[in-house]
Amino acid sequence: MGQESYESQENSKIHGLHHRTVITFLVILVLLLITGLIIAVVVLQNNQKGTDNANANNTQCKTDSCYAASSIILGSINVSANPCDNFYQYACGSWLAKNDLPDDRVTYTTFSSVAEKNEKILRGVLAAGVATQSGQAEQKAIKYYQSCFSDKHTETESRPDLISMVKDLGGWSAVPSIMPIDFNIWHYNTVLAKIVSKYDINPLFYTWIDSDLKNSKETVISMTQSGLTLPGVQFYFVPETHAVNFI
Repeated sequence: MGQESYESQENSKIHGLHHRTVITFLVILVLLLITGLIIAVVVLQNNQKGTDNANANNTQCKTDSCYAASSIILGSINVSANPCDNFYQYACGSWLAKNDLPDDRVTYTTFSSVAEKNEKILRGVLAAGVATQSGQAEQKAIKYYQSCFSDKHTETESRPDLISMVKDLGGWSAVPSIMPIDFNIWHYNTVLAKIVSKYDINPLFYTWIDSDLKNSKETVISMTQSGLTLPGVQFYFVPETHAVNFI
């Protein structure tokens, strides 16, 4: 009886040891699988980042237009300025040094420069001729532009229109043969109002209707100073060399 009890205890110990060994093995196996899974995820993420970086490098613009734009941006930067001290001078210093303020402008920005370049390109297209364009819309735009330079229209239509405008405004002392000014009935305010409202000319100041800054539900008449009638100051001082007896 005692011998059997001893053998039963030994068998139980052996069975328990075997069971713990199996459990330990399974735990180690699970840990190895989890570790391998983590390593695989990390490797895949690194590979994905490398692919994304490669794709990002491949999507960089390398056209002539992009190179030209980047050249303009780099040419505007003043690398001698410390951006931490004066970021505006760092970002725009070279552009300011290369571009003087025109005599007929109160402001001049990069947008002004781009607008002038686009205007030159557009003028070149319009002046090239209808035959240079295949699109119907472009051809119509060129024809419309060229009609402004028609000598026939200038001689037959512009002169009567100008004479009619002078009479509508009460005459012109420079050319009294058209209509002399009668200062007994000529009123400055009336003529100025007609010039601005009917002919959209702002000789002294600009006026327009805008929202009231203090109450957006209401509108007010806004005014500001006007520019010169001619495009620049030089036009008032440079003597003309091609005077024409227009009237």
